[in-house]
Amino acid sequence: MNSPSAELLARRAEWVTGHCVRLMRTTNEVPLEFYFGQEEKLYQARLGHIAPIMNHGTQKELLFAVTRRFIEARAYDCFMFSSDVWRFDANEAFLRLSAAARHAVIDKGFRLAQSLGYGQAIEALAINAQTPERTHMVTVRYSRDPEKPENIVKIAEPESSPGKMLGGRSLMWGDWDEPGMAEAYAAAAGPLLHDFERIVAPRLRRITIDSDQH
Repeated sequence: MNSPSAELLARRAEWVTGHCVRLMRTTNEVPLEFYFGQEEKLYQARLGHIAPIMNHGTQKELLFAVTRRFIEARAYDCFMFSSDVWRFDANEAFLRLSAAARHAVIDKGFRLAQSLGYGQAIEALAINAQTPERTHMVTVRYSRDPEKPENIVKIAEPESSPGKMLGGRSLMWGDWDEPGMAEAYAAAAGPLLHDFERIVAPRLRRITIDSDQH
């Protein structure tokens, strides 16, 4: 498999970032989009209608498990997706807690941690780009209008993390280190994979990142 170079993966991730930021400015929403690559070809699937799945652990496990099966079946060599995530900027008070106490606080949610004075919970656009050999992550923090939270009012500059180690549900190649994913992968065969093909395949469109196509 001749998968994309680190330079090409970075360019693809940057293009997706710019595309998503433009959508955020015009729609006040963070798009859920999947991208599948095969050598020089790159395909986009807009999947906003299934975004609620990303908020449910078991459903999210199945989504990424069936995505891995879809990638294997079609011999794709690159996968990227955009999503809405929460980040937590911890302060000194949080860092002074014991490891067990930090875990207990974060386990109850970033907003609670913020209310307790341990830092700030921040919403962000996340771009996860990966091949069998490498990864590239981009994070774009943003804020909403306190009086009209449906409106995005500030979007920060992208923060890139080439080569950042990936794990958990979103890993498409290699061994998962997330409990439950082996079971989800086993369940993602047969009818579930067929349903995923039926939903995603008609939405795939080839894109060219060196153009103004959005």
